[in-house]
Amino acid sequence: MEKENELDEFDSDFIDTEDENCTDGQELERQKKSKRKRKPENIHWAREKTKRNGMEGKDYLGYSRSKTGQILHNSETQCRSLGPACSSMKCLKYKKRHCNIITHEERLSIFKKFWTDMSWEQKQIDICSKFDGKERNQKEICEVS
Repeated sequence: MEKENELDEFDSDFIDTEDENCTDGQELERQKKSKRKRKPENIHWAREKTKRNGMEGKDYLGYSRSKTGQILHNSETQCRSLGPACSSMKCLKYKKRHCNIITHEERLSIFKKFWTDMSWEQKQIDICSKFDGKERNQKEICEVS
């Protein structure tokens, strides 16, 4: 019985983890010292500017990797531009596509709205909302020859 009491007292000494020498003021001071004084302003970094320009459809100077593995800031990419209207025979044949109904002005307004007014998340949501994921009736069978 005495041994159990001694063990209980012995365990309670180890459970008490507070430092007797440390006061609350010193603990708060430690927490304040560990934080940074300023947050990084990554809007001025070259990589962030390049990424933002790419997402907004503007021209930018991209990054590439040389054969030796060195990162180069040299691949020039042009801004997004509106391509020619669709004039394929399939679009003329199928009535559901409506390529000939949309005017150039409507195409231009959709293009500008997509590349200038939307954030990257809004662009992803917009694209995903326009497509229905349907399974195919017959799956392709690839034979290795």
